[in-house]
Amino acid sequence: MRYKFLDKDGKTLLVGKCQDDAIAVVNDIQTGLYWEAKSFNQNDSRYNQRLMTWEEFTGDYIAQLNEIKYGGFDDWRVPSKDELRSLITYRGINPAYYTKYFMTLTPDDYWCGSTYAQRPDCGWVINLNIGATTAKNKTLPSCGVAVRGKAVPAAKDRFVDNGDGTITDKYLNLMWQKEQNERMSYSQVLKMLPNYELAGYRDWRLPTMHELSSIFDESYENNSWYFDDFFKHEKLEPPILQHITSNLFQDTYVWVINFNFGYDGYYGEKSIPLAYRLVRNCTSAQDDFQMPPNGQKEIYSPEGTIIDIDFSRRAVSYGEIDEYIWDMKTGIAYEKSSAKNYTLEDAKKHVADLNAKFYGGTNNWRLPTVDELRFIVDYSKKNPAVFENFAPYVKADFYWTVEEHLPSNRERNWAVYFGYGCTVPIEKNQHCGCIAISGGYQNLADKSMARYTVSDGVVIDNYTKLMWLQDELPPMTYAEYEKYLKENEIAGYNDWRIPDMKELSTLVLREAENMEWFNRELFPHIYENKSFFIARETFNGMFNWGVNMIFAYDGYYANRLAGVYRIKPVRNF
Repeated sequence: MRYKFLDKDGKTLLVGKCQDDAIAVVNDIQTGLYWEAKSFNQNDSRYNQRLMTWEEFTGDYIAQLNEIKYGGFDDWRVPSKDELRSLITYRGINPAYYTKYFMTLTPDDYWCGSTYAQRPDCGWVINLNIGATTAKNKTLPSCGVAVRGKAVPAAKDRFVDNGDGTITDKYLNLMWQKEQNERMSYSQVLKMLPNYELAGYRDWRLPTMHELSSIFDESYENNSWYFDDFFKHEKLEPPILQHITSNLFQDTYVWVINFNFGYDGYYGEKSIPLAYRLVRNCTSAQDDFQMPPNGQKEIYSPEGTIIDIDFSRRAVSYGEIDEYIWDMKTGIAYEKSSAKNYTLEDAKKHVADLNAKFYGGTNNWRLPTVDELRFIVDYSKKNPAVFENFAPYVKADFYWTVEEHLPSNRERNWAVYFGYGCTVPIEKNQHCGCIAISGGYQNLADKSMARYTVSDGVVIDNYTKLMWLQDELPPMTYAEYEKYLKENEIAGYNDWRIPDMKELSTLVLREAENMEWFNRELFPHIYENKSFFIARETFNGMFNWGVNMIFAYDGYYANRLAGVYRIKPVRNF
């Protein structure tokens, strides 16, 4: 648990077991900060809707808290911009903070401690409704919340120039590019990253809003919002100095910080070239990019299509929050599932409950498709076959998806079995696990003809940017297929490969009406017999995973050494 509650005497309260008005302080264990809990009493000076000028809040209000030793402490102060920003989730708006822990705050402007250096009559505010930072005249009323705890060290005590084009932040344990980059769009940066190397490291990434803000100099020394002694920016000229981050907003926009005027917001268009500066975690490995822990081998563009890159050098993409695990590459947030099992109807109620209480700062939770849930399968593991980020929360059990098994008269839904990673239909009154998801850059459930283009013997999936061979190859062993694809040009291309399970699964119509588990308009020659298509993944080194196009089941029962099966060749388009 990231947060804990304290009463007026500084004693710990049990989260979820105390009255809101008993909470005096909220302790953020991750940052080490203690936040004032506001009052719902209109006659209290700490009333949560009380508005104050900047001078009133930074002066008398803070002094009064320390005089009465509010919560048992006498070192309350005004939060810095970065400290106040730590309350923002960047997962949604209306409001943009964790209401579960900061239920006494309101979605309004809140004062920060510093003056807006370009206009000394203004102070910084962060709007907790959307999460954006702006400057506001100090005489105008706004809300305020006090904080205590260790402040961030000065720049000279934080940053170290490594002499190799990188800067290390000792306080946050981050490593930054020293030099600025030429402008690129969000998708161009993602395409470039897997092949980018600096100072011997290949795990560079876009920073989050919280991280990028940490190299923003609120003092505006030398008329610059950069820490000029460490971060160079000669290549960039105003007026547009918006720096992109990894935080997205409504599929079209990306959160940015404007290093010309100091403001930030979610108004950066992903398709427009903007400034950026890369970062990496100092504790991550220095060798080649690792496959992401969700098993995905695709990076998505803003349009929801796969960017054609060398997928063998990709960075880990997960960020873990209190309530969910977020994959920054797919945009999907996965609920940290409990040990409880549900019927399908109860699973839907569970999702509705998450939305009703704005779980994790959003009300867009839903049941996943098979493809979305399969992302977290690790086919190199079993019991459970999930990546380590999910191991504490996922059992070796069946988990519901939203897709119905229509031939069973709608009495079953497809489920993913995390013992091994296979999918099977389960009767809706049975009890299975439930992992709700939110977000995602792509509608994987849409498998209509509008998604595809058929041309010259190939089928192009315009969502995933995968090209499939339309015709069928004769059955072969796995080794024979590898040799055949390497040595032959097919339909004008010589870079075909055997698909992985996540790619092969996108061809399956899970909600097929007449047991047509594939789109016959796209693939008219898929045989009705011997229709087990193998994938790259193996089980115990002896068997290949694959998909049965007759029944839509999948499994690991293909003999890798001597078995004769079919493949559906694929290439990146």
